[in-house]
Amino acid sequence: MTAAGARRGWSLRNRLFATVVAAAAAAWLVSAAWLLHEAREEIDKTLDAALAETAHLVLALARQREEEREHDEHRRAQIELAATAHDHKERLFYQVRDADGTLRVRSPGAPAAALADIAARGFADTRVEGAAWRVYTLRDARSGLTIQVGQPEAERAEFEREALMRFALPGLLLLATLALAIWWSTRRAMAPVEAAARRIDAAAPGETAALAQANLPRELAPMAHAIERLQERVQQALLAERTLTADIAHELRTPLAGLRAQAQWAQRASDAGERSEALANVIAAADRCARLADAVLTLARLDAARFDPAEQTPMPLADLARLVLGDVQGAAEAGGIALETEVQPLSLRVDPDALAIALTNLLANAIRYARSRVRLEARVQNDGSLLLAVRDDGPGVPLAERARLFDRFFRGERAEGGSGNGLGLALAKRVAELHGGSIAYARGLNEHGAGFEIVLPAQCAASGV
Repeated sequence: MTAAGARRGWSLRNRLFATVVAAAAAAWLVSAAWLLHEAREEIDKTLDAALAETAHLVLALARQREEEREHDEHRRAQIELAATAHDHKERLFYQVRDADGTLRVRSPGAPAAALADIAARGFADTRVEGAAWRVYTLRDARSGLTIQVGQPEAERAEFEREALMRFALPGLLLLATLALAIWWSTRRAMAPVEAAARRIDAAAPGETAALAQANLPRELAPMAHAIERLQERVQQALLAERTLTADIAHELRTPLAGLRAQAQWAQRASDAGERSEALANVIAAADRCARLADAVLTLARLDAARFDPAEQTPMPLADLARLVLGDVQGAAEAGGIALETEVQPLSLRVDPDALAIALTNLLANAIRYARSRVRLEARVQNDGSLLLAVRDDGPGVPLAERARLFDRFFRGERAEGGSGNGLGLALAKRVAELHGGSIAYARGLNEHGAGFEIVLPAQCAASGV
C-alpha cells in the first residue's frame, strides 16, 4: 500500500480516541442530567423551605405588632416597609393580612394584590399581576393574621440557572480535561505500534527480529508473532526461489552447452549422415530443455496453488488410473515393462490434474529403473486415509540417498544421464502437500525394489464410485 493509501485508511488512534471520548461524554451527560434533576429538586425544596421559614418569622413579628396596634391607632393603616440598602437582590416578598383580608404590612417591592387566595393554606402556584408566583400561606388562629410569602417563578428560574451553571461549568471543564487526557493516553499507547511500523520499514532484507525488539503491548503480541512468521515464510520463499533459479541455471547449462556443441558439429559435418546425427542430438537436447522448463513451470504453479477437498467434484479413481497409465504405456512397452494395477473401486475429491502429474512422474520414474514390473496401488486404509503407491522391481534406492530423494534437482548415482531432471519426486511431494498429505519411500515389489507411497487425508476419499 502506498503512503497516500495509508493516509486514506481509517485511524485506529483516532477511532479509539473518538470512541472513548464519546463514551465518556455520554456517561457525563447521563450523570449530569441525573444530577441536574436532583439539584433542581433540592433547589426547589430549599426555596420552598425559605418561603415557609420566612412566613413563620414574619408571623412572629406580626403578632408583636398586633399587640402594639391597640395603643397606636395610626398603625392600623397599610404599611409598605421601606427598602434597605444591601448587596443582594430581593427574591422573597411577603404580605400580612388581618382576619378580613385587609393588607396590613408588605415587604419592599411586594405587590398590593393578594399573592394567593386568603383561604389557601400551604404552598400554591398562582399568578399575580400577570406573572407566575410560588406562594406559601400561613394563618395564625389566635391573632387571625394571614402571612403570605411569595417568590416570582422567574426569580426561582434565574436562581436555578445560576446554581446549575456553577455546577455545569466545572463539569464541562472536567470533560475537556478528560478528552485531553484520553488523547494523550491513546497517542502514548499507539506510540509502540508506530515505532514498530518504522522499525519494520527500516529493517534490512532478511531481518526478522524487528518486531521482537519493538516493546509492543501484550494485546498486540499475537499479531507481531504472526507478522514475524509471515516474514520468515517470505524469506523462505525468497530463498527457495533463489535456490530454484540457481538450480535451473545449473541444470540448463549442460543441455545448452550440448545443444551448441551439436549445432556446431552439424555445421561442420562433411556428409549427410553426420549432419543428421548431429541434428538429432540437437533435437534431443532441445527436448530436454523443454521438459525441464515444463517441470519448472508445473512446480511453480503447484507452489502457488491452494486446495479444498470440499470444493472438488468426486472423480472415479479408475478413471484417474486409466489416464495416468495411458500416459506411460508407450514408455513401458518400449522398455518391456509390465504395468499392473491394484485399485479399489472408489471416488476421490482431489485436484485431478495435480494428482495425475504426481502419479505420472512416479510411474515414469519406476519404469525407468524397473526390471520387468511396475504396479499402481490405491486403497483406503484403516484410519480412513487414502494410500496411493507406485512400486517397481528394480534395484531400489541406496540408503544414503533416501534422505534427499525429494529434493529438487537431486539425481542419485544410478540416474541415467539425460533421462530425468531431478524434479519428478519433488513434484509428487508438492502435490501430496497440496492435498494435506505426505509422500515417503517404501518397499518395492521385491526385497530390492523401490516404492513411493502418497498418503492423503480421509476427506480426499469420497464414498461410492
